Amino acid sequence: MIARNLNGILENVGELRNDLLANGKDFKSEFKALDVKLFKLQNELEKLARSHATFMEEMTSVAFDTNLEVRGALNSIDAVWDAMAEVMPESEPVIAEKKREAQEREKRRIAAIDTKLEELADSTRKNRKKPQS
Repeated sequence: MIARNLNGILENVGELRNDLLANGKDFKSEFKALDVKLFKLQNELEKLARSHATFMEEMTSVAFDTNLEVRGALNSIDAVWDAMAEVMPESEPVIAEKKREAQEREKRRIAAIDTKLEELADSTRKNRKKPQS
């Protein structure tokens, strides 16, 4: 009876060992599959990060170029104000006041744009300095 029970226990231990080995193999194959998926995801994230960085650089460049164009247009607008003052000398004080108000608004707007562009440029520089892991 003891021998039969011992044989039963040995048989159960053998089955348990086989189950553990099978589970271990399953875990290893699942870990490998997860590693492959994680590697693909990491590559996709890196590609997306590069794409985002390129996009931000391009948009910053466009914003700088646009800001330069706006500043050039301001010179043309100033010329229009001056021409209006020459054509209508009786309205010169009103024109001068409106011109001053418009210039102050434009200076505030340009200052806000410059601040935002500096933030974008700083962000771009920081992103370039970050080491890729």
